Parts: sequence; structure tokens; C-alpha cells
Amino acid sequence: MSDTDTFDPEDYEGVQERMATLPRREIRRFEKDRRELSKAQQERDDAVRQLVFARAGIDLDDPAAEWFLKGYDGEMTPDAVKTAAIKARLLRDGESGAPITSAEMQGHELMGRVANGSAPVSQEDDISRQLREVKQNIHWKNADQAQAEIMRIVDNNDIKYYPGAALPGA
Repeated sequence: MSDTDTFDPEDYEGVQERMATLPRREIRRFEKDRRELSKAQQERDDAVRQLVFARAGIDLDDPAAEWFLKGYDGEMTPDAVKTAAIKARLLRDGESGAPITSAEMQGHELMGRVANGSAPVSQEDDISRQLREVKQNIHWKNADQAQAEIMRIVDNNDIKYYPGAALPGA
């Protein structure tokens, strides 16, 4: 390689750069292309982020997951996301990676209250109280409303319901 093949920036001191003149429509086209590229890159980044969260076992339709998705700023690997989701109690610690149910969350809250010295409260007593309130507050002529309220209580407490079938074990 000869001395003429190497680049030395000092050789270009004092040389002025040439300005290219472009029509305004070309500049607008470049600006539009840059905006579209930026938007496409953002969509790609969002899709990759959602894929990593889905591979970590997080239900993206869960409202809590939505906040977790927006707020997570750690390493973008499924293992790191899963570890953070377990710490945030969005996922269970274990192989299944299944989300924590509302009944399980209520159980944890109940155990926490008991551990802190409050009087123990049975979940069955709470369900009985709710059903008693439905019985007292809804008139017998309004059967549809009563049924809807009872089904809400059943669903909220993860009570197994077998309509029109014999109970298991009976």
C-alpha cells in the first residue's frame, strides 16, 4: 500500500464542503420517509417487546400485565421478564407460569391479615354473608337480577358450578 492510498484528514483542512441543493418536494419526501421509517421501527420494537413478554408466559390481555409491559425497563429476555413478573406477583413461581387467580390473591391477603394479628376470617363465611345480602336485598320477583348477582359471587370466588349435572362424587 502506498502513501497515496491512506486517508489523512489533515490533508483536507481548509477544503469547503459542497452544498447540494434539492427541490423542496424532495426534502419533504425524505422527511416523510424518515417519519415512516421511525414509525415502522417503533412498531417493530413494540412487537418484539410483546413477543418477549408472551414467551415469558405473561397474559397480555390482563390489565395488570398492561401496566407491567409499559413499566418494565430491564433486560429484554424471556427469563429476565419472567423473573421480574414473579417479583411483581404477576406470575407464580414455578414451572407452570400460570397467572395468580383472584381467589389465590384473596387467600394471600387473608393469610397476611392473620399473620399481622387480625382476627381470622373464613372465606366461606364471607361468601355466606354475600349470599345472605343478596337474599335480603333483592325481592323474590326479581329472579333474573338475583341469579345474576349469585352467579357474580360464584364467579368471583372460583366456586365450581355444575348446572344440570350431578355433583362430582355424589
